[in-house]
Amino acid sequence: MQAKIKTQPYETFAPLYDGTFEAPVEMEFDLPDYCPDIRKVLKCQASPELTRYELGEDSLRCEGVCEVRVLYLDGKSDALRCCTFTREFSAAVKTKPGGENGVAWVRASMGRVHCRAVNARRLELRAAVTLRALAVTQQRELITCEVEDPTIQRLRSTYPATRAVNALSHRFTVEDVCALKNGKPPVEAILRKSVAFRVLDHRLEEDRLTVSGAMDVTFLYLSATEDNTAETMSFSVDFTQLMDAPGVRDGCFCDLKLTPGECVLSLQEDDMGEYTSVKVTGSAFLTAFAYEDCQVDVIDDVYSVSMPLDLRYSQVSLLQAEGVRSEVLRQKMTLPLEQEMDRVLDLWCEGDQLQLETAGEKALCRVQTTLCLLAKGVDGKVFYTEKALDARLDSALPPLPGCRTTGKAEIWEYRLPEKNTVEVSVEIRAETFAARETPVKYMASAGYEEDGEPLRTVPGLTVCYARAGQRVWDIAKAHHALLGDLRLQNQLDEDVLTRDRPLLITTR
Repeated sequence: MQAKIKTQPYETFAPLYDGTFEAPVEMEFDLPDYCPDIRKVLKCQASPELTRYELGEDSLRCEGVCEVRVLYLDGKSDALRCCTFTREFSAAVKTKPGGENGVAWVRASMGRVHCRAVNARRLELRAAVTLRALAVTQQRELITCEVEDPTIQRLRSTYPATRAVNALSHRFTVEDVCALKNGKPPVEAILRKSVAFRVLDHRLEEDRLTVSGAMDVTFLYLSATEDNTAETMSFSVDFTQLMDAPGVRDGCFCDLKLTPGECVLSLQEDDMGEYTSVKVTGSAFLTAFAYEDCQVDVIDDVYSVSMPLDLRYSQVSLLQAEGVRSEVLRQKMTLPLEQEMDRVLDLWCEGDQLQLETAGEKALCRVQTTLCLLAKGVDGKVFYTEKALDARLDSALPPLPGCRTTGKAEIWEYRLPEKNTVEVSVEIRAETFAARETPVKYMASAGYEEDGEPLRTVPGLTVCYARAGQRVWDIAKAHHALLGDLRLQNQLDEDVLTRDRPLLITTR
């Protein structure tokens, strides 16, 4: 016969997939007729942009477009040129079953890239898109919090925890037309673009999540002037998104992931037929993991004062989240040049990766990015160079295992101490979901053993000589005595004995 128990529900986000996989991209591309011949390839920029992803029963499928921009010097005047082409990509990875009710977050970045000019008119690209994905489903575990039997003694514990409320995913699009400012010359061709989405504020209400943010766009372009100077342009577009979020209310908190998707820049003509404005159409994927602090009551152990028990135990991992922490880190580095430079045309970070590591009693943020420099030499010719940055920076976050860190590395400032040296300060904006998991064992069921012999029922008095460090619970359990009687008769307030002493144990 099973003892009647009460349970308390505890919800978690169970991972279906947490890792990376790749989508290969291979192509050969002939220059359009309007592009001059290639003399030297300076930089091949491959930018993967997600268009959609779908979480199925046991797989995650991602689709997107890889936009490739090749900066090169032409064969006539060594002028800076650019050609652009695209290639679709797709990839799928196996997940644990249960994805039809799950939510995924995916981020695309470039892995290996190899681009070469086969001849003056043809390019060959071999690359791979790296897809970082986290897919979860919400699970509920029923934890024993009470046993309804007067003959059974209970050992209870209460743990602070964080429960999963809901996981949401939403795709949206932002559009705007931005005119060139500060007297900048018209555009002939876009050489490089960078699009980033950031959250400015969010609000949790009853069954609703409101997120406001900005889409930041930066691009380098070749001007429609006689000397075809390279110019940069930056602007931001604000947005607000409302999402239905069942179960969410004031008092919850969110781990928000905002990932850029496909983004298109289209040149717009003015009345003079010049390209003096740019229309931007950018999509993004907003993923929200909502949590709520709670307390979990657990029955650690039981015993009966009348009959032997058949006990079954289970284990649950309780999440304790400290919320989302933001921090700004900076790292200085020197970029040596093989030739003297007249001026910087463009300076940017590419392919940034962030990871929080534990080093003893402190946390380190590992930053991996590539510093890219496009410059004009004192001889008037354009050149390109790059340098990898792999640094571990002291973080103010607690060294908790299982933290999820995302962020972006950007150029904060730079200076030119010499004509063949650039000193750069890289700014890293990191967001970390700080949390730890605590394994907790609890009693799942208690049943009386079949054909079990009853414990002795004759009242008696026993003197037990206990030692310091013994738990009062263990002493009562060993003698099948009522815990309350043991405490009352021996005037015990502590749970663990602090000194050697005799104890009176009464059995009823």
